[in-house]
Amino acid sequence: MNGNVGTTWAASATTLEERCMAATAMPDALRQYRASHAEDMLSATVEWKNRRNPLRDEDYQGIADALGDDASVVETVIADRERKLSGHVEPAWSVELQTILNRYDSEEERVERTGYATAFAPFVAYVKAELQAHMSACSLPMNDERLIEQCLSAYVERLLGIGLKTVVWELHVARQAGSLGDGDAKRQLRRYFELLATDEYRGHMYAKYPVLLRFVTQTTVHYIDFVKEMLDRVSMDRDELASFAGVGDDFRLEDMSIDRGDAHDGGRAVAMLTIGGRKIVYKPRDLHIHELFAGLVRRCERTKGFLPMRVSDVLTKSGYAYEEFVEHGTCEDARQVERYYTRYGQLLGLVWLLPGDDMHPQRRCQRGISDGRRFRDDRHEPCDHGHARRHRCRHPRIHDIAGFTGILLSVAGENGDVGRRYIRRHQRLRNR
Repeated sequence: MNGNVGTTWAASATTLEERCMAATAMPDALRQYRASHAEDMLSATVEWKNRRNPLRDEDYQGIADALGDDASVVETVIADRERKLSGHVEPAWSVELQTILNRYDSEEERVERTGYATAFAPFVAYVKAELQAHMSACSLPMNDERLIEQCLSAYVERLLGIGLKTVVWELHVARQAGSLGDGDAKRQLRRYFELLATDEYRGHMYAKYPVLLRFVTQTTVHYIDFVKEMLDRVSMDRDELASFAGVGDDFRLEDMSIDRGDAHDGGRAVAMLTIGGRKIVYKPRDLHIHELFAGLVRRCERTKGFLPMRVSDVLTKSGYAYEEFVEHGTCEDARQVERYYTRYGQLLGLVWLLPGDDMHPQRRCQRGISDGRRFRDDRHEPCDHGHARRHRCRHPRIHDIAGFTGILLSVAGENGDVGRRYIRRHQRLRNR
């Protein structure tokens, strides 16, 4: 029974408070457990406190007071958990990290990255090796070298998005400590990159930022899984994709532009695939709602006065889909501009009817509509936007649609100057 008490606490609770309550409910077992694990409990408690050094001894008493329990109970439960952790029960990311670092140390040819990405060279080398092995075993016709480089480029961008600020901060620390010697900023930066390339300095940085290390490791594992999954799906759907793209026997994966949108659901993201010279958009989510919207548009097009609308074709699969890539076009004359805004009005009407949100300008172009994420299956009431907005528009929802869809002239971007001049002129006319 003594050996099973700790297991009972762990199995019956998920929080420290619940574990303490479970332990308090078994006073006899608690005493027996303390007696039989006294030495292990002492070392485990010390280890737990050392790993959480920002806390002081009185803080642990505060934990007990907050839980309304005895400090000795809290200490016993914590020590029990720590004792189990010290029994080589490591989190999955820690195991993956050791695999990544060990493989890098044993490789004869290391992947050398330039700039700040040098800080993550072991991870880049691991991703390259994993993807090369997977592509070699894949029966899909592809340009391996080009795809590997594109995958690594997107992966490095993800890592820098996570750790660039930390690496730049360490540059400042090294400069202040005099580790980069004399000279101008460019020379010191080159020396810092050389320092990043050493195993000793990287090991020091990894130990200094364990949370960053965990995020980088998890991002690495997720990224590899995402790319492998995408390649497997393309290989499995090869015949359907060849027909969808209209390439026939010329099927060959030539380019793969990853991270064309935000990463979700374990690192998955939209990717632009070039197959046989045709661009296809891979989306790792269900697009059945897009098909339903296309059906609604076709029905509306049978109505007199409703202009034909260009909705991109999709090839839907279970949990993911391929979408036709629609190129941006240019209106050649005033008639085309008029018809463009008429179609845009039709689109806004359908979005309002469904109703929809998240319809920013990136989801449409002058030749078609893509991505059904703007549509929702729940209807929400317009919210009160306050007096400051109420005087500008009689209906807050219409104001929001006009503002966030880009139907009005923008004060930023390519037409920023035009937009600002239009707004100033409109304000002068209104004030007269």
